[in-house]
Amino acid sequence: MQRRLSLQIGRRQLSISRLVYAIIISLASLALYDEPDGPLTAPQVVILLLVVIGPVAALAAAHVFVDLTGEQLRLGHTPDAREIGTIIGHNAQFLTVGVTAGLWFLIAYALGLSTDDAVVLLLLIRVVELFALGAIVGHRSGASTRLRIVMTLGYGIVGLVVVAVELLLGH
Repeated sequence: MQRRLSLQIGRRQLSISRLVYAIIISLASLALYDEPDGPLTAPQVVILLLVVIGPVAALAAAHVFVDLTGEQLRLGHTPDAREIGTIIGHNAQFLTVGVTAGLWFLIAYALGLSTDDAVVLLLLIRVVELFALGAIVGHRSGASTRLRIVMTLGYGIVGLVVVAVELLLGH
């Protein structure tokens, strides 16, 4: 039986798998974005937010579509409004990564960081998040200490690979 791993944030349960998907998508989006030199401006904050939220929103929409299709096939009829709301709510979790990116870019703007520094620091924050999620999964799985370390490193290394791509693209 598969156990679902989640994080409790306030009254919300956030799926770790959905967070990992969204973090990796946001890392890839930022790695491919060619940010301009110079200080982070208000219009750049909006652009960077769209760079992160656009792909994550597309990911959420795709999952809503697939989950609704799966439910319809499972039930043999179109899900009712409550079921549709549950599916949409569950997949809206992908957007939390966009919200936290938006908060980071506002903080970076307030601190007067350059656009490049704001993006690089968010890439590093996202990699740290992946290491942390790997550690949580390893701990909650009841794995041995060695396997916990491997899981922590594995999650983080995925993020580092995306950042390496960013460096190879010459950012």
